[in-house]
Amino acid sequence: MRTPLLQLSVCLLLTLNHCDNPRPQLTAAVFEQPEFTYRASSLLFFRNTRSYYYQQLLDTLPPLEVYRWKKYQPRPAEAQLQPLLVLNIRQDRAVFLAELRLADGRRPGSFRLLLERGPDSTGYDTLTLNSTDPPQHHHQVLARVYQAAEREEKIRGLPPGAGAVNLLVTEQERADFCLVVRDYLRLTGAID
Repeated sequence: MRTPLLQLSVCLLLTLNHCDNPRPQLTAAVFEQPEFTYRASSLLFFRNTRSYYYQQLLDTLPPLEVYRWKKYQPRPAEAQLQPLLVLNIRQDRAVFLAELRLADGRRPGSFRLLLERGPDSTGYDTLTLNSTDPPQHHHQVLARVYQAAEREEKIRGLPPGAGAVNLLVTEQERADFCLVVRDYLRLTGAID
């Protein structure tokens, strides 16, 4: 008697797990109060599952571990906004830093981003980012870029000494960027 009931329960559970659930929207509250401390279980999930999609940069000193999405290249064909996921193992902290990579391989230490205000607008928001800015500022800028990427707004970079470059142009680039943001938010426990 228990066996059919158990089999039915297992089948029902497997069916529910394979239902296509739409990706939940991230609310502004997730970005407004960043918690940079990660949970041990989140770090374990990242290392065992998600880290496969990342390249760990080896030119950092312990206790820092720096990860870049594998599809990002040091010399991309076009300019790219490449977020870096930085783990401080000693302090149990994860931060998210923005890096602009130009097609010639340069990484400007400071740059501006122009984000379209809306699909029907001709205005732009201007965000300035410097490599020495605190993680809170990088977090806020990348949160705004994430929202623009989700809405398919135009995003342009203004590196010093170069012309404006379009960023996150293709659907694949936007999807990769959004996946990295979500990995960071899972790591810090902001989303599950």
